[in-house]
Amino acid sequence: MFQDLLSGAAYAEEDRVLTDDDQRSAAIERAEGLLNRIYDDVTAALPALFGPAGENPAWVEDYRTGRLTISNEGVLS
Repeated sequence: MFQDLLSGAAYAEEDRVLTDDDQRSAAIERAEGLLNRIYDDVTAALPALFGPAGENPAWVEDYRTGRLTISNEGVLS
């Protein structure tokens, strides 16, 4: 979140912390790199949810066959 704040991507030009485009680009790259690391850590910690590398998780087949539903709120049942 801090790197996104520094990038100023969600702010009007006059509200940005950094005004230099190179510095802002570097902050965007750092934010993306950190999000990728978080994603990698979460997927490794929850293999049943995300499945093995290159494969769908087991629950996908249950969803396809109707044994599993997803509510509008994103709740699996």
